[in-house]
Amino acid sequence: MSADDIKLLPCPFCGGSAHLEEHPPHQHVIIDMPYHAGSATVECGGCEAGMIAETAGAVADAWNRRAPSPQGDAPAYRLLDRSDIIQRGDEFLDDDCVNWNGIAGWEAGMLYNPVLLKAGRRQIDADSSTPATEKGES
Repeated sequence: MSADDIKLLPCPFCGGSAHLEEHPPHQHVIIDMPYHAGSATVECGGCEAGMIAETAGAVADAWNRRAPSPQGDAPAYRLLDRSDIIQRGDEFLDDDCVNWNGIAGWEAGMLYNPVLLKAGRRQIDADSSTPATEKGES
């Protein structure tokens, strides 16, 4: 199976798309660097989270593995885009690129701008792609 045939799940931290790259065996040109037997990496195009393993299959399996949610069925989210108006309940990626925080309040009603704000997400109803806040839930 080639790297092109491997399907990767979205990033577990920001939901961004992931890219798989294979690194063939090679000799480093820097003095005292050992021979590299080959590896494969996965990196998120959004937050740049990544991992490395010996083969493309191994790194893809590790990337696609998700821990079960401690609260059972975890809520589903979608990433915000430039056409979204920020709502109460939206969350933004913290500086540590791991934790999500709610809005301070003054941002509600503003047009989401991914250049000025970190990645944003909105909870969606599990039965559809409609955000819970748009169904009258809060």
